[in-house]
Formats: sequence, structure tokens, C-alpha cells
Amino acid sequence: MLKNLSFALSAIQNGYSGKCYSVPVPRTFLNYVVLTHLYEAGYIGGFQVSSSDEYKFSVELKYMDFNEPALKHFKIISKPSQRIFMSAKELQRKFSLHDFVLIQSSLTRNVYYNPPTLRSLSSPSIRVTGVITLKESITSRHGGEVLLSVL
Repeated sequence: MLKNLSFALSAIQNGYSGKCYSVPVPRTFLNYVVLTHLYEAGYIGGFQVSSSDEYKFSVELKYMDFNEPALKHFKIISKPSQRIFMSAKELQRKFSLHDFVLIQSSLTRNVYYNPPTLRSLSSPSIRVTGVITLKESITSRHGGEVLLSVL
């Protein structure tokens, strides 16, 4: 699971450094949830199922003024070979509340799933045990596996 996420995040970072407008990433549910969080935070322009390969997402990269990337640098904390788990107290000590950190937790929340199109108006809500932000983790006092942090 984390191997596909690491590949997706590396592809996004390489796309920004190469000034690309879209990059393909593997289509997994974990990638979908992480890309949804990145889209909601304004770090990517959007994503949809690729028209050429149904097993990949096409991620639209977002640039600010003067071709400045919206996502300058992020750090993959948990890797497939070394998984990092932290409690809510450890997360609060290590990160600021202003940091964008994604944690894979046992906390259940609603995720709006819209697979085929980028901006569909009606999307069903499903319950997901999975990825939450740092703020959600601290307010609910749930720790988990720290996936990435945006610097």
C-alpha cells in the first residue's frame, strides 16, 4: 500500500520540478484519499481517472504566480521499509498545528467518492477508516501512522 503512495508522491514532486501540468499516479484507494486531502488543501489542481489508462489517476498540478509550484516540498515520513507511528501527544510535540500532516488512523470519517469525473456535483459519501489531518488527529486524540508532511 505505502509503495504506491510513495510512488505517487514522488511522481507529483518530480512533475513540479519538471514544470509538468499533469502526472499519472497509480489508482488505489489510499492514493485517492491522500489526493483528496491535497486537493482540499489547495496543493493540487485536481485529479481524475486517466483517459488512457483506467488503472491510473491523472493529477493536475497547480502553479501560483510566476510558475511557482503550489506544493514546494513535502516529506514522506512512513516508508514501506520503516513505518512511523505516533500518538496524538507525540504529534502535537513534533508538529505545529499550522503544518499539513496526513496520518493513517483508525478514526472513521466521511469521504465523498467521485471516481470517474473531476468535478461532479453529486457524489456518494462513504465511511472510511483511514487518512486524517493533524488537526483532526489532535482534536480527536487519535494517533496513527504518519504518512507525509508538507514543508
